[in-house]
Amino acid sequence: MKILVVEDEEDCCELLNDHLSKTHSVTIFRDSKKAFDHYKDNQDYDAIITDYLMPNLNGVELIKKVLKLNRKQQIIMTSGYFSERFIDSYNKEGIHIPVIKKPFDLDHLSILLEIIPDGIN
Repeated sequence: MKILVVEDEEDCCELLNDHLSKTHSVTIFRDSKKAFDHYKDNQDYDAIITDYLMPNLNGVELIKKVLKLNRKQQIIMTSGYFSERFIDSYNKEGIHIPVIKKPFDLDHLSILLEIIPDGIN
């Protein structure tokens, strides 16, 4: 599986890379705008894992742009800021993406990645 990780926290990038690269091909961007620019020319990712709070484009803004290019792209969002109001805010816009609360359980993330071929959006 080919995974694009968009995360501005260095420690989180290292954790995700160490865990995911054992079984997947992982590309990491710490800048969401650069990640989107890369994605425009490289849409062959099986999944995108993106943080919610980031400089430039936040996770929801990034997801909207990605889904305009590829409505079937599988995406998982991570966030330390998590509430029902947060979920409602992007669900109202027709974006239904699984959200994993930080600090997240790597096993939970792996389970979500395993069901991607069946569709998680």
